[in-house]
Amino acid sequence: MSGLNQENLFEEVRRHRSSALIDGICIGIGFVFIVLGIMIPIMLSDQIINGLLAIIGGILATVLGGMMEVYHWASLH
Repeated sequence: MSGLNQENLFEEVRRHRSSALIDGICIGIGFVFIVLGIMIPIMLSDQIINGLLAIIGGILATVLGGMMEVYHWASLH
């Protein structure tokens, strides 16, 4: 690979770095909500609905972050 192509690739990665950070945050928040959704009904038996809502929100945030991640990395090529 020539130096010019590597510099162009590094510039593309640098531009998409903040997008990748946002995607990672969405995925991380999704995992936290999934774990909370599992733990809430275990700790408080009358909070099953809140646990299910946390799991659904966590799945949505994780899927959204994953889709954004795939889109941003696919746009690098």
